[in-house]
Amino acid sequence: MLATLARPDARVWLARQDGASVGFLTMFVGSLEPINQREGGAEIPRIYLLPGARRGGMGKKLLEAAEAQAKSEGRVYIWLDVMEHAEWARAAYERWGFADIGAKTFAGGLRPGRSRAMRVMVKELG
Repeated sequence: MLATLARPDARVWLARQDGASVGFLTMFVGSLEPINQREGGAEIPRIYLLPGARRGGMGKKLLEAAEAQAKSEGRVYIWLDVMEHAEWARAAYERWGFADIGAKTFAGGLRPGRSRAMRVMVKELG
């Protein structure tokens, strides 16, 4: 996380509940989405909530804060990638206005037996 915080293009939000941190969202302003290499975007590389903080609208609030910041910095879209097998996550992003624009392969390490198939999703900020 220190490397992320040191990046000049990084923006970070903490989710708090009853005075405790229960999650976070990171955004990199100016990141090109990997399918079309389109400029004017911001990547959401991480959004995480502890299990007890999920399904209460906090993830959506984090994304709304990131969207507002991206717009204020002249970005026209935000993008993220999600594991192909995480249908529940893809469905949530679709409800929040993201559209699937294509596939990519995850380059990081995974537990044995996990698929590296990812879906790239974009939300226009119009």
